[in-house]
Amino acid sequence: MRKFAVQFVVVIHTLFFLAILACLPIAFIYPHLHKAILWFIGIVLVSQIPYRTCVLTRIEQALRGNHSYHGTFLSHYLERLFDVEVSDRIINIFTAIYFVTTILIAIFYRLHQAF
Repeated sequence: MRKFAVQFVVVIHTLFFLAILACLPIAFIYPHLHKAILWFIGIVLVSQIPYRTCVLTRIEQALRGNHSYHGTFLSHYLERLFDVEVSDRIINIFTAIYFVTTILIAIFYRLHQAF
């Protein structure tokens, strides 16, 4: 049962990650959705404050117990699936850049459309 729970969390986490990735193109293609994008990104960022990492990562690590990985979801699965080692610091930097870019595009692209 625990293995199923871990797999379920990994699937949900993957879908969540893909939703985050989709925010930037959606901000360009559908600027009228800027409020939804900003709310979603805001919730993602606020949810990371207590643990300084994604809540889903913490849940997955708790479910795995002694067999859990250290670091971020992305660094773990990049290494596991593609044999690419990326440090957590690099991933955190790129994630911050991505979030800031998405927020700025959602705000300013929508403002440009208004004028």
